[in-house]
Amino acid sequence: MKLFLNVAVLATALTASYAGTLSVAMTVDDDYEAYISTDPNVQGTLFLEGQDSWNSVEIGTVNLTPGVKNYLHIRGRDVFGNPQMLIGTFKLTGNFRFANGTQSMDSNIFDMTLNKTGFGQPHITIKDLGANGTSPWGSLGNGISSNARFIWSEDFGPGDRYFAIPLYNVVPEPATALILGGAMVAFRRRRAR
Repeated sequence: MKLFLNVAVLATALTASYAGTLSVAMTVDDDYEAYISTDPNVQGTLFLEGQDSWNSVEIGTVNLTPGVKNYLHIRGRDVFGNPQMLIGTFKLTGNFRFANGTQSMDSNIFDMTLNKTGFGQPHITIKDLGANGTSPWGSLGNGISSNARFIWSEDFGPGDRYFAIPLYNVVPEPATALILGGAMVAFRRRRAR
């Protein structure tokens, strides 16, 4: 009975998600705010912002809510007219993954969504404006990968753009957790002898 309880406790512990973090290095031409949320329709909690300085890369880290999908929401804003862009590199820790299945992602047109009216609204097409280093912005460093892409909406113009990146919480399946838990119990018993 004691062995069964140990296995059950270990399996529960292994399947429970543990907290992770999201680290961001990014900028937007012209302003932006970055939020973390657990609801695709809700803006979330502000953790990073940049104002009037697209050539300044801001860096921030935020804790993620374990056990649920999180969302990075970015409200980018064109204030001064053409050109406009968003560029960034994003990294996860813990049990979290991006849509590409990894814990690292650069701004791109495939793993992000965009609309002009708010978070959780119907998506519009994201336009790829070129790789980090493309004119007129040039090469942006300070944590932004050379593989990151300058992106914006297809229709250039003033106003807000709402970008979203889902952050998936990956939890081991119960059978795998039971096997690992059983192995840990056996190891503990053997070690105790």
